[in-house]
Amino acid sequence: MLDELYMLSKYPRVAQLFQLYRSKDEKWHQLVREIIFYDRLDLRYMYNRVMRLMRRFGQPLDSYFAVNSATGTYLLPDRLSDLNRLSELYEEFFYRIYPSVAKHLNFETYSQERTSNVLHGRVNWPETIVRSVRSGTGQTPIQFTASLPQHMFEIPENLLLVLSILRMKQDASRLRGYPFVEPLTPEETSTLGSIGEGCLRLLNNSMLQEMVPSASRLLLAQPPDTQVTTLESQVANRIRDESGRLAPYSRLLDWSKRYRQMNLRSLSPNRTNFPIDRRENLDTMFELWILFEFLEHLSNEHGAQISPESNPGRFHVSLDGFDFTLHYEKYYDGWALHATPDFTIEMNENPVVIMDAKNWQESKDEAIYKMLGYLDNLDAGLGILFFPNGTALPEERIKRPAGLRNHLRQCFVSSVVPPKESKEAVEAKFFAFEQVTALVREYLALSTDYQTTARPEPAK
Repeated sequence: MLDELYMLSKYPRVAQLFQLYRSKDEKWHQLVREIIFYDRLDLRYMYNRVMRLMRRFGQPLDSYFAVNSATGTYLLPDRLSDLNRLSELYEEFFYRIYPSVAKHLNFETYSQERTSNVLHGRVNWPETIVRSVRSGTGQTPIQFTASLPQHMFEIPENLLLVLSILRMKQDASRLRGYPFVEPLTPEETSTLGSIGEGCLRLLNNSMLQEMVPSASRLLLAQPPDTQVTTLESQVANRIRDESGRLAPYSRLLDWSKRYRQMNLRSLSPNRTNFPIDRRENLDTMFELWILFEFLEHLSNEHGAQISPESNPGRFHVSLDGFDFTLHYEKYYDGWALHATPDFTIEMNENPVVIMDAKNWQESKDEAIYKMLGYLDNLDAGLGILFFPNGTALPEERIKRPAGLRNHLRQCFVSSVVPPKESKEAVEAKFFAFEQVTALVREYLALSTDYQTTARPEPAK
């Protein structure tokens, strides 16, 4: 692969342009790697999977994709995370918030007087008799004045419900027609269309339809955020007064605040499907993709119970009777040097498994040397390396010591997990994670007795 010195001597103009437009700390090999080895659809697939899986396992985006600048720390804006967040909030509203509120739709009751020749409601006899005398019918009335109870649904909490639906519908429509420099993909267009159609179905509820004009006026008022926050304050006050009866609306209020904070109105035509310095974060993206795909595999294929801990990047996992903690980028003192592997599996605060995800396309020797150093320095038993392809890897992917006096318990495996959506790539990912899971089980079982010198039985 071309290095920077070669590029500088052979292609000075290219080197000049690279220096002018490179992201902070961006390396030449990162740019070459993206151009040569990654198809744009593969990047989109990997990034989309990372975003979805991070939400599944309750991980905040800003803990992984934050950028430090002279003016502070900020989250890289990208269109795909906006759309994913909108989809997530829509699903929460459609399947949890709305059904709960609809079952306990609140209303206020008031009395309305009506006069007719049919007896109904609570008759106001004094008024009925007076009307009868005035009309000349004597004391035998033929018309009756009665008070009829009426239900009024147009109250703050229901207006917030309808306003929330209108906001989602408006934002989905606006995004579909927004002049992005990079056009929406068919998947993005379909997602936005589904959100709009779902909102229309909710608005067809007859009790909600009568509130659409009032909620629409709030939506169109300027500035719109002020109207929304005012309505949220009114709902919050009513919930405080009647917390038990209005419990479903409390969840709606929390949802409304989170939706408003998403701030979809701050879109730019240049917002694309990837962070603005995605080359700098491509290696990180590959690491996170491996981490969350592995967690999903443990959960979906082996029934593991996975609980995110309070600190992002820490997960408590229960698998086949083993309880362990999986860490992302945990700092260790080590007995010889400080070390921060990509992932570690600990039992009783002792590292048992060390894992590194290396987005390396060609020679992998340095990664293997580094993993062997991790195993010795952190006194761990199993080392796992994840690569996007099998280039320069030996056919025997699981390596166990033979004929050595030391390190007899150690083992390392090179796993190939292609970041692609093809059937072949998905099957390769499944095979790699199955192999890794078997080895992890093996070394979790051995970790309870660190004094044994017996060689572990190979994983099937």
